Amino acid sequence: MTSVGFDESAWVRRLADSLVDVAEAARPSFSPLPPGLLVHHSIDAYDSVLRCGYRDLAARAKHDPAAAKRFKDSHLWLDGDPVEACAILREHPLMKPALLESAKDEGFTGQILDRSYGGTLTWIVKCLAKLSVKEGGVEAARRWHRFLTAGADYSIPAHEITVFHGLVVRAKVDLGPNAYLASYGQAKSEFDLPEEPEPFPKASYPNAAVLVRDIKFGPGVAPREDRAGLPHARASFSFPAEYSVDLEAWFGDSRVLVDLLSIAARSPLLSRTRYVRLPEWIAEMDPNLGFGTQTSGGYSSDVWPRGRDVSQEDVRAFVDLFRGSYPYPGRALGLAIRRLAGSFSRPGGRFDLEDRVLDVAIALEILYGGTTGQKMAKRAARLLGVNANEQMATYDAAEQFYRVRSRIVHSEKGLPSRDSLHRELEGGQELGRRSLAKLILGPLPVDWARVKPHLDPEAEAHIQNARGRSR
Repeated sequence: MTSVGFDESAWVRRLADSLVDVAEAARPSFSPLPPGLLVHHSIDAYDSVLRCGYRDLAARAKHDPAAAKRFKDSHLWLDGDPVEACAILREHPLMKPALLESAKDEGFTGQILDRSYGGTLTWIVKCLAKLSVKEGGVEAARRWHRFLTAGADYSIPAHEITVFHGLVVRAKVDLGPNAYLASYGQAKSEFDLPEEPEPFPKASYPNAAVLVRDIKFGPGVAPREDRAGLPHARASFSFPAEYSVDLEAWFGDSRVLVDLLSIAARSPLLSRTRYVRLPEWIAEMDPNLGFGTQTSGGYSSDVWPRGRDVSQEDVRAFVDLFRGSYPYPGRALGLAIRRLAGSFSRPGGRFDLEDRVLDVAIALEILYGGTTGQKMAKRAARLLGVNANEQMATYDAAEQFYRVRSRIVHSEKGLPSRDSLHRELEGGQELGRRSLAKLILGPLPVDWARVKPHLDPEAEAHIQNARGRSR
């Protein structure tokens, strides 16, 4: 998406020629040199051999990993200000919203999702000139144009890598379109992640895993505050289906992923860090782009999850839950998800069994429209029971769970034993898990008049008898 009248081909050709000229006049700061070069050659010969060695290094970098790393770490020292190349960059209509005037050199602000970075036009020219040594001036110019236009179309490609602890993923597990689970070790080499998953005890490392999704975002430039710039930045995904979120909701979106995975796996999961990595064609243009971005947050937990092997049933339940929640759960559903996930993710310490039972109770009250006790139990029976036996069992379990919740809140007859609390917690979690799987597909609050308005007669009689006994 560029302005009418902008000649892309001519712009790329002119910038390519200028970048080649800049690179030929520049001096590399890092190159393998023969010993004694300065002793046996003049300064002019030294510069010539230096540039030849640098071009050779750039050619080898295309197929030799060691040469590629050496070339990546190198820099070009420009011979004067690249006035012509900067002027050509300035002509691009998608550069203009991000230009910042300066006394010496015009600045430029870019944006990688929620992370902005700054530089000068001279810095961009230097990076693209270096790329032209390896890939040619036309390719370097085309890449910059491609980056700018992809940003304007909200289609800059990247990978979102959410790190979590609590499940052991021994082999890559495909989740659907452009998304998968993997161990941290597998993702570390593919995306150049830090040696350790997070700055926590190494004991957590064996249980560290990642959830990887393809992401597209834009814009790639950050407009000045005093200008009518580009629309709000946003990101789009293809898992579990095509959807987009504004960047204000992006961090919450990945947290929902981990919460739903925790609920699906019935396991405490801890997640603090998310990385974004851009493809090589972007990363090679500018080290600022290659770094990507990292965001960190925390979940309340007093101990590290021990970890267990992820199962196919876990994966199926997670995908189903997430398909129901996207593009982003509303406030009520989001709270229910957080509370239900919190009941798994608060093991021990100041978060005891009573706290976790109350987490489940809050989630259920949200899911069942603010109802409690027998009314909530009856709604659960209607929603989850497919026959009389299932309806009666569901009603009894829900009513019993709420009775325990009331004893905790109102201190009625003292607290139940820890074994009893543990059993009721697991029962409540399973009730919440099944309820969420049903209700996540529709909006909250639910129109309960449309959800199985009639119980099986046998179940109805059972419920009436139960109510009579409870009075």
